Amino acid sequence: MTLKDHPVFKWLNIPDKFALECAMEQVDEAFDRFFKGQNKYPKFKSKHQSKQSYSTKETNGNIALDSEKDK
Repeated sequence: MTLKDHPVFKWLNIPDKFALECAMEQVDEAFDRFFKGQNKYPKFKSKHQSKQSYSTKETNGNIALDSEKDK
């Protein structure tokens, strides 16, 4: 059973797999930089003082922007 299959973590199936992968890469990079002495301990988002954000990867044309709506 994977973590995503566990009943407590069913919410992990809502975003695409690339968003979860991107988040894990960002955590990995943050701790790598911390242990190399390049940065302080990573500060993660607070539920009370954070902006909404979403990161994903473009793969096989899965993301498209309509330039008319962006204006």
